[in-house]
Amino acid sequence: MIHLLRRALAVLSTVALLSCRSTHAPQPPETIDEATVKAMSHVLLDAYDRADEDGFARVVEPTFVLFDELRLQQRDAILNAVRKRRERQAPARSRSYGDQHVSIGSNAAVFIGETVEHYPADSARPMAENIAAIPMEFDGWSTIVWARDGEEWKAASWQWVKGGADASREKWDATYREGRAFNSEPSKLLVEMLKGRKPGLALDIGMGQGRNALYLASQGWRVTGIDISDEGIRQAREAAAARKLTIEAIHADADTWDYGVEKWDLALLIYSSGNEASLRRAMKPGGLIVGEWFHKGSVPQLGTDTAEVAARFKDGFTILRNEVVEDVSDWGWKERVPQKLIRFAAEKR
Repeated sequence: MIHLLRRALAVLSTVALLSCRSTHAPQPPETIDEATVKAMSHVLLDAYDRADEDGFARVVEPTFVLFDELRLQQRDAILNAVRKRRERQAPARSRSYGDQHVSIGSNAAVFIGETVEHYPADSARPMAENIAAIPMEFDGWSTIVWARDGEEWKAASWQWVKGGADASREKWDATYREGRAFNSEPSKLLVEMLKGRKPGLALDIGMGQGRNALYLASQGWRVTGIDISDEGIRQAREAAAARKLTIEAIHADADTWDYGVEKWDLALLIYSSGNEASLRRAMKPGGLIVGEWFHKGSVPQLGTDTAEVAARFKDGFTILRNEVVEDVSDWGWKERVPQKLIRFAAEKR
């Protein structure tokens, strides 16, 4: 999210050029606040969703552009598309808002918000476009740049990028396909924590290309690995077949997958996360959870700290390890640059 705000702020210096205002224009009002920027952005998006051509036109500049799915659309083209939706009486769309952020400068403001767009079935659309026959939802992030136009604020640009599970899947597919700099050997923490432990039923959450799942299988564990990445699942299955090992590789979202109840002897959260409430219920008594993550001191936007981790497993677990170490992360294997990491292990009572 921080990098999105920085990228959005980079365009603020161009807003004056986009608006082409006179230096003798009336003095603008006081700088608006965060709530107002959010409200303006909701008005713009609502007008677009309801095919309100006039409402949309009132809040955007003449030079307004939309960048959506790698296509740049000019204001007139957008208004034309909105007009056509209204003329064929297409059902209104709607959206649910998630995380929202605002950055405000002296002459411009940036809104970044996650929304789930709800597209009802569109019976007015030609049925040759078969996607019109069913309701659909799209999770994405909208970045709207606002500029002062005299005493008014107008939108200079709107950018939409995919969000949610689809975006995560594409990201991880590319990561594993390109073989980016991650450690292909099993986790040092995992190897250490398994010494003297009898093999049982193991769950690898965010299995990726299967390095830890394959290690567990080689040590006699019965392993299930889940991951959102098709490419990661493919590579894990191929590697298991090549090594004549047996793993169950499941394409699943770790936040919504059914973990079961008192099922697992071991669960891995190695640079991953899942539905931890469900995971706690799914561990057998004596079952071990092993986790490693970036410390927030090294990667603020992704990291955690020992207090946060301990709080998540304070009930029903005995914490065996919860420490900050300076070491090379599994994602910094090639650079060999030490970072602050959290290494954690807890056993269910």
